[in-house]
Amino acid sequence: MFVIVTGVTACAVNPALINWFKMIVRMPFGASVEQESITFILQGVPDKYDSIEGLLFKENLDIYYPSLLPHKTKLQYVECIEEQDLDIISFIFSDNDLRFTIQMNNCVFKNEQAVVSEIDANGFHFDVSYFQEYYVAYSEIESNIYIIQSKDIEDIILIVGGLRKV
Repeated sequence: MFVIVTGVTACAVNPALINWFKMIVRMPFGASVEQESITFILQGVPDKYDSIEGLLFKENLDIYYPSLLPHKTKLQYVECIEEQDLDIISFIFSDNDLRFTIQMNNCVFKNEQAVVSEIDANGFHFDVSYFQEYYVAYSEIESNIYIIQSKDIEDIILIVGGLRKV
C-alpha cells in the first residue's frame, strides 16, 4: 500500500487497484476485464451534440425533455443505459439534488411511498411522494415512466411545466 498526495488531500491506494487501473487504461474499445468480481467494459468515447434537440433527433428518441431548468442549473450530460428489457435515460445536472430520469420500453413503476401531492401542468399529471428529504414526481407518458427528483417541489413544477418534444 502506498499514499498519493495531491495538494492537501492524501489517500491510500491498494496496489492491486493500481494494476487494475493500468490494465483498463490500455484496453481497446469494447474489451472487458474482470477484477475481484467487478467487470469493466470500455465503451468508447461519448458522442457530443450541439443541443438536447440535436441528441434526441439524431438518436431518434421520441421523448419529452426538460426545456426549463431552475436558476443556475445547467445540463451536464445525458446518460443512456440499455439493458435487456429496459432503457434508462438520465439527465445529469449541475445541481446534484436534481434528477430527471426516463424508464422506457413499457416498464412498470412501483412506488412504495405514499402520494403527498399532485402536479398538473402543461397537460401532464405527476404524482408526488416524499422520501428521505426528496420530492419524487412520477408519471407514465406514452408508455414511458418519467421521474423527477428534487429537494425543492418548485423545481419539479418548473420542469413539468417545461416538458416538450422535438
